[in-house]
Formats: sequence, C-alpha cells, structure tokens
Amino acid sequence: MFAALNYFPNQLGWFNPIPDAGASFWQPLVFSMMLMLVALCWASLKEPQNTRYFQIHLLSKVISTAGFFYMFWFHRHYFAYLAGVLTDGPIALFVYYLLFKTRSSTNR
Repeated sequence: MFAALNYFPNQLGWFNPIPDAGASFWQPLVFSMMLMLVALCWASLKEPQNTRYFQIHLLSKVISTAGFFYMFWFHRHYFAYLAGVLTDGPIALFVYYLLFKTRSSTNR
C-alpha cells in the first residue's frame, strides 16, 4: 500500500513520500476498521430504516477525512494524506446523501 501511495511522489516529484517506519504496526487496526465498515454497510443494507448505521459510518469518514486534512496541512505534505482526503471525503459525502435520502423516505 505504501508503495502505491508513494508512486507519484517518487516518480513524479509530487509532494513528499510517506516514510515506511512503523507501517506494519497499524495494519491490524486498519484491517479491523475496514471490516467494521463492511459490517456497517451490510447492516444498513439489511435495515435501511435504522439510520444509526449510516451515522456511525459517516462519523468514521468525517473524522478520517478531517485527520488526513489536518496531517496534510499542518504536518507534512505527504501524498498519502491527500489521497486519504480525496478518498474518504467523497465517501463521507455519499454516506451523508444516503442518510439524508433514508431519513426523508422514512418521514413520509
């Protein structure tokens, strides 16, 4: 994953590459977070009227987007941080759209 995120910084000189130090430490946490989000998606598919699933997913994506933005802006201009903003941000907007759509359809 780090090799993919460092492609543009290494090959094209865009931003700074993210260092590899300590990356494997976070992999179990990242894997568990991804599985939790898959479980939330599955639960919201089975019970779309329960908007708590959407809210939890939205909270996760808003926090990760804000964290990536903060780290990119105030820490280092790593391309990986920018990639995090550009992936989790649109997902947060899409989950918000689904939450809004679900709430308006259940209020009829």
